[in-house]
Formats: sequence, structure tokens, C-alpha cells
Amino acid sequence: MKLLLLLLSFTALLQADRPLGLTSLTVELPETKLKGTGEVPEWLSGTLIRNGPALFNVGEKYVTHWFDGLAMLHSFRFNHGEVIYANRFLRTSAYETMVVDKSLDFAGFGQAGSKTETAFIPNANVNVARFANNLVALTEIPLPVIFDKSTLDTVGLFSYNDMLPKSKIWECAHPHYDAKSGDVINYQVQFFPEAKYVLYTMKKGSSVREVIAEIPVKQPAYMHSFAMTEKYLILVEFPLLINPQDLLKGGSFSSHYKWQAGKQMRILLVSREKQQLAGEFWADPVFAWHHINSYEEDGTLYIDMAAYEDATGFGYAPDLVDDPEHKLSARFVRYKVDLATKNVVKEALGSSIEMPRINYDRCNGKQYNFVYGYDDYGQLKGLKKRGLVKIDVRTKLLVSWSQDDCIAEEPVFVAKPDAKSEDDGVVLSVVLDTKAKTSFLLILDARKFTELGRVIAPHHIPYGLHGEFFPK
Repeated sequence: MKLLLLLLSFTALLQADRPLGLTSLTVELPETKLKGTGEVPEWLSGTLIRNGPALFNVGEKYVTHWFDGLAMLHSFRFNHGEVIYANRFLRTSAYETMVVDKSLDFAGFGQAGSKTETAFIPNANVNVARFANNLVALTEIPLPVIFDKSTLDTVGLFSYNDMLPKSKIWECAHPHYDAKSGDVINYQVQFFPEAKYVLYTMKKGSSVREVIAEIPVKQPAYMHSFAMTEKYLILVEFPLLINPQDLLKGGSFSSHYKWQAGKQMRILLVSREKQQLAGEFWADPVFAWHHINSYEEDGTLYIDMAAYEDATGFGYAPDLVDDPEHKLSARFVRYKVDLATKNVVKEALGSSIEMPRINYDRCNGKQYNFVYGYDDYGQLKGLKKRGLVKIDVRTKLLVSWSQDDCIAEEPVFVAKPDAKSEDDGVVLSVVLDTKAKTSFLLILDARKFTELGRVIAPHHIPYGLHGEFFPK
């Protein structure tokens, strides 16, 4: 019922004035030098590439979910204190349908399409990554889409060179990397003929997925991301489940997932060394889009997430409804798993956070001190602003940045080349200025969490999803 109300709220929004973050951006710009204020560090050399939905409508008709807006890439290239911006739509099957055919008849996360695609390029609007020697845009529908780093032009599909299924499956858009080897680690859900989770690795520079483990499951859970430590891969199976046979009925992908109230959450532990299921644990449930980090210490496994009470927000988009009980807000939650006794303790670390990022190369899968994110406490509709936070995991101390009428997006940490500490670097975040009706790229000193500078984009940038910094 809650999901239905949220979808109805979204439908009502289509008839009202749309918030700036859900207003379509149709302009595509070649490389453009940006002006701003403050300092752009000279040592910052490389490109921040952000991904997210940018076109939401055909005429007066809108897609039924924020996640189904057309994928657009935004690049911010840093060169000796200058910032060069460009943006471009991915040329996908959904792009052809909306822009060329002037239709909304395509299937997506919340969109139920009837057309059968013959040359399918997915609307990969979730994330970006490096696979083999290619930069790719990712969504939860394979295959990844290759794009050119310089021009952002769509090159084509990245085709895995193996026998694992390449279609009619779900694949995680948050792959992990092994910092030592450079290998990609990810997983997919195979729905037919029998459902199972398949965890795999791709060696650095390779397009071959090598299976680590397969875990049969009757009703697969929706798990947007997963966790990794030095010893384990971790799937946290929230009780948001699907009957694979329901996929044959048609309709949108998300409509087939149901929250199983009263059902516990299952934590699956896969040994990276033995390449098999190493443990199964049960805990009081939450729902999370994003893991923060995980590590093991003295026989205890720590799993940190930006967690919600339940999956009420699974079908919502920003700015839709008031949230007086803050059920649509994520909180910093930690699960402590005693690997010997199988006892699981849930700890609410309290701080509001979403789109969490850490110093990944240094700390992923290891004990860490700091996490960056945005303050997700309450709806944007009520607050009219959203700030950034830095949380000290040990002391729970929090520092923040915010500005009236400004909505901050995912913060991306970039370490200095000669970094002396975990937070020695900068944090980059695209911020939507709803008063000026444009966006700017904010540069924060990661250690002090104070503003170094900002550069102003030529237009507004709609609510985005994820991005990565690719060093020069």
C-alpha cells in the first residue's frame, strides 16, 4: 500500500510544477571551460564523470519513475587548476524511443513497455566504471555501455567473453575492485531456469567473468550493492523479494518485488579463498541501497550500511511527498557478526547519510575512519536544501557543509598523490542551486571539510546517481 501511495504521488507530481532536480536537461555541450571562485588544487589531475537521468518527458507525458529518465554523462576534467565541463546523452534504445520516436513505450525500473527490442542498448544511468581497457556506463540490466572518455560519445556494448548469461538477468551496478590486483568483483542474479546468485571476478584487463560461487535461492532479494572484505564477499539479503515467475507477466521490473514484513534478513558470507559459501546469518531487517564498508577484526565481521527501516522508499523519487516520520531517510547502521557464535547485533550509529563514499583504494574491506555522504534526514520538499556530511566512524563525530536552497549530490573522495592520511585529499560534489537555477561543482578540503572552491556549470544538472574520478 505504501508503495502504491508513493507511485500515486509521483503521478500527481506529473501534473504539477516539477522540482528543478526532476526537470529535463536537453542541452548537450562540448568541452567548456568553467569559471568559479576559490581554489582548484593544482595537483588535482583527471576527470570526474557523473551519471544519472536527465530527460524525463516526451511532451506532456513523463516517465513513471525518476530512475527511468534517459542516461546522461557529465564530465569535469581537471587540468592545472582549470575545470573543463562537457555533457552528453548515452545513445541507448530508450533514447531512440523517447527522442527519435517520441514515445515512452520502453521497459525500465518503473516503466512498463511493450516493445520488443531487436538491437538493445540499455539505459545505463546508474554508475560508471572501468572494465578491461574501457570506460562503461552501468545499470542493473546488462550489458554495460562503452563510452569515450574525451567526447562522452556512446561506443557500443561491452560484451563479456564468457558463457555466463548476458541478458534476461539482473547485474549489480556497484562492482568492487581489488586494490592489490585491480580485478573486478561483482555478482548477478539468474532468474531462470532456477534462480541463483552468481558471484564472479574479472581479472584486470580481461572481459572474462570467472565464477567464484553460485548460491541457489527460491526468491531472490533486491540488493542494489554488496560488500567485500579481505576474506569475504557479503550479500545482505533484505526481505524485498521476487518470485521469478512474476517476471513473465510483464510490467515494470520494480513492481514484482514485495516487502515481506516479519521476515528476517539473511547475511550470506562467501569465502574468497575457498570460493564457496562460508556462513549464513540472520538478523532484524532493514533495507539499504548502499553499503558503506565492511571489515573483519578479532573474529567479528562489521557490515556498515546507509539503511532504512523498510523498503517504503523503493518506489519513490525525491521531492514527492512529505516525510514527517523520516521513513524515507537513511541512517548509519552497523551489523556486528560474531563469526564463531553466529550472534548478530544491530547498532544504530545514528547519523543520517546516503550515497556514502570512503577512501576506497586505501580502506575498502578494511578498518576505516571516515565516511562521506549527504544528509538524507527528511525530504527535500520540506528542507529545501541537502548538505554534505563527514562522519568519524570511531567517535561518531560529524562535520557538515550546507548552503540554503542548495541540494548536494554524492560526494566523491580523491586522495592527494602523496597523501599522508586517510582523509588527505578533496571531496567533489555536484550541487544543484535551486535559487540560481543552475549547478556547481563544489571542492571541499576532505580533512577540514571546508570549501576550497567551486566552478559554475552552464545549466542545471538534474538529480544524479553515481560517478567516479579517473586520474589522468
